[in-house]
Amino acid sequence: MTIDRLALEESVAETRAVAFAGCLPVALFTHSPLLAPRLTQGSVFTARLRARDETGGAFLEAGSGEDLFLKSAPPTDVSLGNALQVQVIAEARAGKAARVRLWREHHGAPPASPLEAWRAGLPGAEGLSWETATSAEMDAAFDEALSPLVTLPGGGRLQIAHTPALTAVDVDTAGRQRSGKALAHALTVNQEAAAETARQLALRGIGGLAVLDCIAPLSPETGKEVKAAFLTAFRAICARKVEALAPSPFGLMEAQLAWGPTPLEELFAGPPAIALSGLRQLEREARARAGDRLCLDLPPAAYETVKSARPALQGALAARYGARLEVRCGARDQIEVHVP
Repeated sequence: MTIDRLALEESVAETRAVAFAGCLPVALFTHSPLLAPRLTQGSVFTARLRARDETGGAFLEAGSGEDLFLKSAPPTDVSLGNALQVQVIAEARAGKAARVRLWREHHGAPPASPLEAWRAGLPGAEGLSWETATSAEMDAAFDEALSPLVTLPGGGRLQIAHTPALTAVDVDTAGRQRSGKALAHALTVNQEAAAETARQLALRGIGGLAVLDCIAPLSPETGKEVKAAFLTAFRAICARKVEALAPSPFGLMEAQLAWGPTPLEELFAGPPAIALSGLRQLEREARARAGDRLCLDLPPAAYETVKSARPALQGALAARYGARLEVRCGARDQIEVHVP
């Protein structure tokens, strides 16, 4: 599994990108500085020291007011309130502040943009050129990353569930034909499931502890092969640090992954995601119906997330499509694009 294609979709409110290995998406990027700004992985900026942590790290504050955590101790001559140059190494996620490191000159030039920082974390992607993605191709990749069920190439499926402590992956072989002896069959299924689990964890931006519930029977030798399949697949498509253990006597393979981007499931939850979905629909209709006046009615909660940025948003839409598109607060809890 090797990354061999990068696809890009740029709209007024959002930039989305997909890295592919063959026909399979393996990494996703989405960023909307206009509607849902966040400190993205790799970004370099100035933050102020707010408090030193007794464990040796420190709490910082970005110019946007966002909390940050610095794991290493800041220089002793830096007083509270002083500025430090830092780089995001793990984006904020539910209940956790973004993690940063001190930025030094020997780290080289900072990334030119969040998109280029994302690309820098993709093994072997530096020589690839950007392709323009179709909306259907882009939507399919993001839809896959938000689904709890994943079909295995040889039959059967994975079910992916998140808990506060870990991500659990269960293997279901229903509908898959059995071939060969039980040990060989289980090895084939488990290797396939391990490689697919690696792809899904990278695709979804999941870090922390993950557990794959393998099917029986397993031996110490086949367990090592399952672990190798997982690590090989993950390291081929993602630069984040990863460790794994061979399956336990109970058939559980544990993996520990460094956090990087905010998990996709969090980015696509709530009113901001609904607003962005509506804006994508509006732009697609605008391209398909050149010259028509169109209105986007957003559910009230979603409209609230765009209200403050609405003047800039309307200006950007007018610059690209002419003054024929309008974003409004709708009366219903659904997205509607229509002729006024």
